[in-house]
Amino acid sequence: MAAASTDRLVSNLNVLLRTLNISQAELARRARIPQTTLNRIFHSKDNPFSPNLRTLDSLARGLKVSIAELFGSEPGEIEGHITDLPRMVSRQVARLVEDFLLANGGDRTEILRFAEDRANRAAMNERKRA
Repeated sequence: MAAASTDRLVSNLNVLLRTLNISQAELARRARIPQTTLNRIFHSKDNPFSPNLRTLDSLARGLKVSIAELFGSEPGEIEGHITDLPRMVSRQVARLVEDFLLANGGDRTEILRFAEDRANRAAMNERKRA
């Protein structure tokens, strides 16, 4: 993820935390992600860190927003970031494959369920657009 995208994510997370009047610890609890992962995102200026797709999805769910909203992008604005998309998607797929290969049986099942869920959602959204 480009530094500008991470900066925008952190800025928008701060706005959402203030708006919802919740702490980073509460966000970590709601998103079901480790506090250390959230800390790495918030301090990514000091130590570059790019959250994976699963983490972004968890944050979005915990805040009850879309991933696009985490980046403050309306559908029209996303088109401006489309050149970053193939590289970002390939990194996320590489991380998912790496996670899968390093995982034990139970974790592999969870990764496959997550991937299947995302694919089903994408198919449902595609049908709605058609």
